[in-house]
Amino acid sequence: MENNKKHSLMWLAFPAVGLAIAVSYFFALRNDFDAEIGHFATGSVPFLILTVLSVLCCLCSVVLFFMFRSKYVVAAKPKQTPLSIFGIVLCVIMCIGILIGETGILSGFKDVNIPAAISAALTPGIAALLVLCYLSSQKDENRTKNDLFAVVMGILAIISVILKMFAEYFDFSKPINGHVKILTMVMQAFVLLFLVSETRLCFRLDSEKATPGFYVLACALASSVSFGLALGGIVFSIFSRGAANPNLSVMRLALYAAIGIIATDRLLSVYGITAGRHAEKPVEEQAPSND
Repeated sequence: MENNKKHSLMWLAFPAVGLAIAVSYFFALRNDFDAEIGHFATGSVPFLILTVLSVLCCLCSVVLFFMFRSKYVVAAKPKQTPLSIFGIVLCVIMCIGILIGETGILSGFKDVNIPAAISAALTPGIAALLVLCYLSSQKDENRTKNDLFAVVMGILAIISVILKMFAEYFDFSKPINGHVKILTMVMQAFVLLFLVSETRLCFRLDSEKATPGFYVLACALASSVSFGLALGGIVFSIFSRGAANPNLSVMRLALYAAIGIIATDRLLSVYGITAGRHAEKPVEEQAPSND
């Protein structure tokens, strides 16, 4: 029991650092960001703190990946808690908002960015994937029809995020190498990793190769870096008196923040899905010969 508490504190370090990233990102945007050139001011302390914390989270996540890759096997699906349910509900609401607001329906499809509009149209796949993962976690069986449908929804969710990254990267109205643009791409890349992890968990749960190394890596990055950048952008958008985040809408940022909340819950359940070190397969005893 004491070890489980220590492990929980270790996992909580990631969302805690995510909050620190959010605070640093907010002050960097508010005080040191030049929207015309897309860069933070030289020597910006909040941006420096943000960078250092993000790099540390990436390094720790990679270390955990190698620790868990060969030592543990998946024994059961992660059990959902009220924290995860809250994140799922928020995801569903934001996906509906993005579907209505970013596909061009309200504007009569005028001046629509096609990749971004397709991404918005596929965004409900993210909500469907997370809901189906929740429903699957309530069953004892490793493979269900919900799992197979979740894989299909996971593919749609992954395509949605990739298209949004594509649209943002080739948006030449913003500096290509701008700091915020790069941070936005990093945030979405880690969200993408988490969605791949969720889809992979449903697809390969009954496989001996379904080790939680990638699972821990994806959850750690989503619950820290993605969550922090999304939350910082949301706070900036709210308190900057109408100034929107330079790259993403508040609804999109709220969606990524909700995914970060779900990833935090996944981390806290890691020791519920691990079954100890890999055991050697027992050698089958041969039947005695009749000769």
